Amino acid sequence: CGGNGIHMSGANRTRLEDCVIIGANKSASQMGNANGCIYWCAESNETVVTGCHCEDGLAGFGGIDGIDNMHLKITGCTVKNCDHAAFGEYKSTGGPIDVVISGNQFIECGNLDLTDTSQKVAPWDGLVISGNVFTDTGIKLQGFRNANVSGNTVRGGQVWLFRSPHCVIGDNVIDNPGGFGIYL
Repeated sequence: CGGNGIHMSGANRTRLEDCVIIGANKSASQMGNANGCIYWCAESNETVVTGCHCEDGLAGFGGIDGIDNMHLKITGCTVKNCDHAAFGEYKSTGGPIDVVISGNQFIECGNLDLTDTSQKVAPWDGLVISGNVFTDTGIKLQGFRNANVSGNTVRGGQVWLFRSPHCVIGDNVIDNPGGFGIYL
């Protein structure tokens, strides 16, 4: 697949269930508008992604980057061998609200990397990363408010939290992090 496996634009109240996406954007050299096996674009709200399998892509998930991406739930998915990121987004136009990432498996990917580089007053708000298993994959967050990272198992990866007030990190198991377990 030379582009995104599934690209949502204006997809409100959408449910993706038991999708299999293999080989999306493998030839891309960097993240951008074509960066995920499953990708959110403008005005895609109230989306549920459950039971999907994303493998051998540039990133498992991407594109959640603004206020027009809110009330999203990603649960029970497997993301494997996504070179750049398990979940990658590097900019924000004002911060998505209420994003839940729970009960997933991330295997041998780049980090679950959600970074707001916009320096906006309204960062991401209400992120929950809970009950996931990360194998040779870490978690990197920057520019969040009211994030909860709890109950995850991280094997061979690290947890990073930068410029993120009012966040909770608790009850995570971090095994063999290769440097440090949690970096604040």
